[in-house]
Amino acid sequence: MTEVTQEDKPSLARIYLIGFMGSGKSFIGKKLANKLGYTWLDLDHEIERETAMKIHDIFQFWGEDRFREIERDCLRKTYSLKKIVVSCGGGTPCFYDNMEEMKAQGTVVYIQTPKEIILGRLRQKRDHRPMISKLDDDGLKAFIDHKIQEREKVYIEAEYIYQTDRDKLEEWIERVLK
Repeated sequence: MTEVTQEDKPSLARIYLIGFMGSGKSFIGKKLANKLGYTWLDLDHEIERETAMKIHDIFQFWGEDRFREIERDCLRKTYSLKKIVVSCGGGTPCFYDNMEEMKAQGTVVYIQTPKEIILGRLRQKRDHRPMISKLDDDGLKAFIDHKIQEREKVYIEAEYIYQTDRDKLEEWIERVLK
């Protein structure tokens, strides 16, 4: 495969992966960046680097509103970067005008993963996620159902949807690049 350059597809200078927590944005982001010869950036890791705090601590000490402000600021810093794949947090596109800005600055891909898979993944890692760390299994399932229903209307505004239970990643990447 020949390298896709910014001149070939300007919207591919920056690719933003969105979707619910546990949907596979980081895993897919790394693979996609590698395939394109791009840099991969995890927005949550960038927030932790910028603040020298873990996401859980930001939520605990400053609250979600302040976290979303920091998240927006870190997201905006990616707009000057090229050849980058950004794995966004699950709520990133749902606050402020983040979704519109990401679409104006690059290509947005919704990583759509079945709720059952997300539930299985989050059960194992809930201690590291501030919004779900105190939920039991029933509460976690209800949270996932509610939040996906709430956020789906924003997620589907993405230019592309990658369905993890239907699409083979390599084939899907080739289709998008054509």
